[in-house]
Amino acid sequence: MKVATEVIGIDLDAESIELAKLHLGMPGLFVGNVEHLEKILLDRTFDVILFGDLIEHLSCPGMAFDGIRRFMSINSEIDHLYAKRLFASGEHKIQSRALARG
Repeated sequence: MKVATEVIGIDLDAESIELAKLHLGMPGLFVGNVEHLEKILLDRTFDVILFGDLIEHLSCPGMAFDGIRRFMSINSEIDHLYAKRLFASGEHKIQSRALARG
C-alpha cells in the first residue's frame, strides 16, 4: 500500500485553512476556488487528485476538471468520493469512483 508523503489542499474557507495550518501542521493548504484553479500558485503535478464530497456542490464541474489538467502527469489519477443517500433506509454510504487517469 502506498502512503501519501505530502498533502496539498484547496478550500474556499480561509478560516478553516488557517486553523488546519496552525493546529494540524498542514502547510500545503491554499484558499481558493476549484472552479478557478488558474489562480492557485502551484507549479507541479500530483500522483493522486482527490475530490471528497465536492463535485455535487460546484456550479460548473467542467471548469474544475479543465483546471486540474495542469496538475496532472501521464500517471496521475483523479478519484471522486461522495456520500450517496440510500432513499429507502435514509442511510448514507461512501462511494469512490476513479474518474480519470493521466
